[in-house]
Amino acid sequence: PLTRGGEGEGSTQKDETIELVVTGERSGYRVPNSSTATKTDTPLRDIPQSIQVIPQQVLEDRNVTELRDAIETAGGVTSTGGRSSSFFGENFQIRGFATRSSIFRDGIPTFSIGVLTTSDIESVEILKGPASVLFGQGEPGGVINLVSKKPLFEPFASTSFTVGSFDTYRGAIDLSGPLNDSKTVRYRLNASYDDYGSFRDFVDGDRFSITPTVTWDISPDTSLNVYVYSRLWHNR
Repeated sequence: PLTRGGEGEGSTQKDETIELVVTGERSGYRVPNSSTATKTDTPLRDIPQSIQVIPQQVLEDRNVTELRDAIETAGGVTSTGGRSSSFFGENFQIRGFATRSSIFRDGIPTFSIGVLTTSDIESVEILKGPASVLFGQGEPGGVINLVSKKPLFEPFASTSFTVGSFDTYRGAIDLSGPLNDSKTVRYRLNASYDDYGSFRDFVDGDRFSITPTVTWDISPDTSLNVYVYSRLWHNR
């Protein structure tokens, strides 16, 4: 509070208190909770394991479209190749150990020979260290868990188009909203198309990704989430 006194000698004006209220919004990259280590939405400070979360805001600000680019902000995690159509799919290392069988999507093991895109990913959670107790057989370096984008309660639509070097073009859409008046049934649709080139001869092609998702709130405490993700690629 600020106090304003009387003016002039002998003034009889009483002191008047002025209250200033400042409001604002906090924004940043901090993510307080994670579900990767405990399978529940738990504050990171209560989890006695090393977990690094790359939120959606980081993915948007860096304009990344592939998982290999997204994990560049995570310490101790590197890509080891397999970008195009490796027999073993896209490969990473956590703390020097391979993660060939340790990539998950919403806690479910996932495998893709092609590039893993981030157009339908809300965040990337990296649990460092042995995690076989939670995820079964896995590498000692840790696991990478991809958290999918969930349907929203309010209508949402987003489109993007990118042009890059070597005749690279990319378009993406993100649609979401309720399917009924009570908003107990919601959908989300993410789709992207890439036509890419390279500085090397005969290294070009195209990729198509689509992920439809439907969520049904069966009761206040129970929800059913069904999604399908599909990847198609062609190397020319």
